[in-house]
Amino acid sequence: MISNCAIGFDLQRAKIIENIFEEYQIDQVHVHQFDCIPAIFPACVNKQKPYVAFVHTGIEGIYNWFENQYFDYKGMFTIFFQKASKIVCITENAKEENKRKYGVSDDKYLVRNNSIKFSNDIINNNNIPSKIEKFLIISRLGEEKRISIINAIKIFKEYSLRHPEARLTIVGDGSIKNDIIKEIEDIKDKVTFLGTRTDVYKIFLENDIVIGLDRCILEAIVLKRIAIVSGYSDIKGMVTPENIKQFAIENFSGKELQNRNIDDIINEIEQLSIDRIKQITEQNYIFSYENLNLDKNIYIFEGNPEEYKLEIEDYFKLENNLIDRMEKLEEEKNSLSNEIQKKQEKLEQQIKDITQKNIETTNNLKNELDISKQELNKYKELYEKEMIENEKISTKIRKRIYKIYKNLLKNNTNK
Repeated sequence: MISNCAIGFDLQRAKIIENIFEEYQIDQVHVHQFDCIPAIFPACVNKQKPYVAFVHTGIEGIYNWFENQYFDYKGMFTIFFQKASKIVCITENAKEENKRKYGVSDDKYLVRNNSIKFSNDIINNNNIPSKIEKFLIISRLGEEKRISIINAIKIFKEYSLRHPEARLTIVGDGSIKNDIIKEIEDIKDKVTFLGTRTDVYKIFLENDIVIGLDRCILEAIVLKRIAIVSGYSDIKGMVTPENIKQFAIENFSGKELQNRNIDDIINEIEQLSIDRIKQITEQNYIFSYENLNLDKNIYIFEGNPEEYKLEIEDYFKLENNLIDRMEKLEEEKNSLSNEIQKKQEKLEQQIKDITQKNIETTNNLKNELDISKQELNKYKELYEKEMIENEKISTKIRKRIYKIYKNLLKNNTNK
């Protein structure tokens, strides 16, 4: 029996996993998410269960991000991948990055592209579009998908200018939902925003063309829809029988493929005849059924499990690694704390010095102002005194002039 576990970051849950091992007689474990490792790894070590590590992501630098965010992953990743029975990666690039990072031998890797379960509903579906009118975007509305979603909206906007009857449906939710709503404000009469839905296959079949990337493109292809990869940065184009193999290599993300401009995409859509739509959708379906069929791509560990049992010392090695890192972090924290304390004390002293200097400067200016006021008052008093003296002199002069003038009048009258 195989266990596919996805348990959060909590070592106490390792005991729960061990109980599952016992109850269901688990003989091998497939680990599909990185955040399962802290719980599943010690359970596998303690119960001596071989496990297969799956690397579903092709995002470059994902290991560094985890190691920077959660310090204990640095040692854990190394031992986890080195002790895995097999490492299954979704692309060759994902395999090469893991191999470079953790030094695992090449024979331990398998590359399996992202696959899909061909249910009876998918196999029996003969619903093929007869025209291109209804556009569909299905995506998590997260920051990492922003450019791809905006690219898809731009394609629809340009197409709808030439074909006013075209309509767009958007399915999904996430942190950038409000930004996407603003992006479609000028065409909101042509757009239906459905938010989170669980009936996505039904929605696929209600539309003619899907624009997006990754998993939703694969789902569009197996449901016989026209699919355009909008890319993580630039538009990559329509998936056709001529290029589907290249698109599938990087799981329909468009990586390593040539960029396309919107006008070329619109022209390609407009040239789709009923026969060409039928050819594209049916041949794409056949390729995905033969190469991306989950029933054909399931990996089950075969061999003697005893050969892959984990030594308990490996777990202790990991535990010691974590303890060493925690002690180192504690030392770094204390060192940083002391450094910050010294800087704080220095800044406080500088503030005191500046404050004292400002006080002295203020007092000096105040004294200068007081002296200036005193001098001004002195000059004011002198000015007023001078004015009074001048007034007295002026009065004396006027009296003298008047007396002279009076005498002159008197003399003239006597003559």
